[in-house]
Amino acid sequence: MNKPPPGDGPLLSIRNVGKRFGSVVALEDVTLDIEPGEIFALLGPSGCGKSTLLRIIAGFEPPTSGELLLDGHDLVRLAPNKRPINMVFQSYAVFPHMSVARNVGYGLQMERVPKSEIATRVAEALEQVQLGGLGERMPEQLSGGQRQRVALARALVKRPRLLLLDEPLSALDAKLRDAMRLELVNLQGETGVTFVIVTHDQHEAMALADRIAVLEGGRLRQIGSPRSLYHQPVDAFVADFIGTLHAFDVTRLERIDTASLRVQAEGLGTFTLPGPLPPGAREGEQATGSFKAGIRPERIGVSLEPSSGFGPDPGRVEVAGTMGDIAFQGQHSIVEIRLTGGRSISAIVQGDEAAALAAHPIGQPVHAHWAVEDLALLPERAA
Repeated sequence: MNKPPPGDGPLLSIRNVGKRFGSVVALEDVTLDIEPGEIFALLGPSGCGKSTLLRIIAGFEPPTSGELLLDGHDLVRLAPNKRPINMVFQSYAVFPHMSVARNVGYGLQMERVPKSEIATRVAEALEQVQLGGLGERMPEQLSGGQRQRVALARALVKRPRLLLLDEPLSALDAKLRDAMRLELVNLQGETGVTFVIVTHDQHEAMALADRIAVLEGGRLRQIGSPRSLYHQPVDAFVADFIGTLHAFDVTRLERIDTASLRVQAEGLGTFTLPGPLPPGAREGEQATGSFKAGIRPERIGVSLEPSSGFGPDPGRVEVAGTMGDIAFQGQHSIVEIRLTGGRSISAIVQGDEAAALAAHPIGQPVHAHWAVEDLALLPERAA
């Protein structure tokens, strides 16, 4: 996707925005910038404030505090219909009694745009979303993906500076969701319109977005590219939300020297981890719950015998468990390892190795292991 060159400043600046509903804090001091021509995702669990922030940008909710600037100009005082912003709702909100063309042109009709211009712009918008020639059809004659495209065309026909999409793929089945992700990316690249997408689906956000803002409990946890959030999360919450993280409570931290730490973690024992003490940690403190030692499933190996046959390997962490279920995923399988205490972790195993493990009876001993440098030492919540 070819992005336009960055402008002199952000398209939308959100500064210290807060929102309260009575005593309930929906958003707390959110500050972020959205650049021209990017796909920006607001990601988080249900109730984190992402849809509230989208509604504030659209003008459907006033912020309790803070400001919004579009191209440096105050947006808060503008009514929703005066903002150069359009929104595609989760339900699509396609009018069932109108043809596709009338649905797409309805907003222009309400603005009293000349009929000849409406016809031209509607035809252009339908071509953009690959619905050219379907203008006379009724919504009931369309598939779910086509109805979504009608909603997109209706938003794009008004040539907005900013397009807001609220869970745009949630009503589609899995196969159609994958296809529509690619279509949305291609459509944004062709139009150059800045997209802001709300989703609770990490895979959707990572596949679509240039940058992602992770929210939790009304607070902004971290902003970054999908790659940076995955590889450099600020805390265990972000790491677990962007991908999967198996996190073990750290019970003690001790500095060996300037380049290494001795870490004790529940379920892992004691091991040496490269790096300095993390911010907020005090040497030797009992740190249960404050820090986590985390490992991604794709970094975990599984073997039927201990990997360190000649004694402990200081460069590896190994835990014993029993075989759990295996989920076949095509080119790889997800293997469950059941640890003592009732906890399970999963490993992503490829090809022949997965086939060999599939023949191993459930409940029989196995060993999970990984390189010590693949462990991430993370605070439970960043300050």
